[in-house]
Amino acid sequence: MNTSALEAALADARALDAAAYTEESYAKLAEAVKAGEDLLKSGAYTEQQVADATVAIRDAIKGPPRCSPIDESKLINTKENKDAVAVTGFSSQCEPQTIEDGLAANVLDYNDQSQWHSDYVNSVGMPQYLEFDLGSSYDLTGMKFLPRQSGQNGDVFEARVYVADTAEGLKTASPVGTFKFDNNGSVLNDRDQFKEMGFGATGRFVKFEIVHSGGDRADQYASLAEMRFYGTKASEAPQADASSFRRSWTRSTVRTSRPRITPWRRGPSSSLPLAMPRRRSPIPRRRRPRSTPSSTLCKRRTTDW
Repeated sequence: MNTSALEAALADARALDAAAYTEESYAKLAEAVKAGEDLLKSGAYTEQQVADATVAIRDAIKGPPRCSPIDESKLINTKENKDAVAVTGFSSQCEPQTIEDGLAANVLDYNDQSQWHSDYVNSVGMPQYLEFDLGSSYDLTGMKFLPRQSGQNGDVFEARVYVADTAEGLKTASPVGTFKFDNNGSVLNDRDQFKEMGFGATGRFVKFEIVHSGGDRADQYASLAEMRFYGTKASEAPQADASSFRRSWTRSTVRTSRPRITPWRRGPSSSLPLAMPRRRSPIPRRRRPRSTPSSTLCKRRTTDW
């Protein structure tokens, strides 16, 4: 019996991040995943049971609802500060000189009529991706993208988001979330609205990977108009100044290595210095008895005899 659809649904569900769901919806997803795994482990199942388990997982992946709405006050690449984020990599793009203006950098220009479009002549197929540098490490809460407004080919139906501290780290990072967007099989629903992707992750570099797209030829190319990022700068633990520590340690060492000398001080009612107390010797001095001249002893003895 063919169980590939169920196995694919399980793989997609395992790649999801709990932060992208409410507690209730993620619990429902976990329950559907466990039921599907138990069914496969049992080895005794019907075709209908496999189909039902697959549908249950797919429904749970969709919500309801995915995380809370994104906080607009945490927008990183604002219109006034749109250069805060930069494109650092992409799978392909349309060059203005050869195809059309579909450069990756267009997704950050705050122009709804410009677009990024993957190269539909020399680099067709999925996945397609864009990589970004946020300029600093952020506690990210989500992203948004606006579908291409000048046409409909290449609408993003499903995408994965990766976050890492370095650009190199994106190559081995696990997705923080897999996101699917409502569509009619050819184009997205409500194409004039931004599509939200809520998640929780910390890092500086972000990869947006499209795994399914629409258009007149599904999964052949991808496009979008604008991209927004949301979050707050990650807190950094204060670091001690090593040079200051060395200076402090040296001063302390110098102070303790010198003998302490009690200074003279003047008394409150006298202009003369107060004498320091006499220091006693730790061993008491013994007085030596006076010696008696030997001539005297002899005389006494002579007299006594």
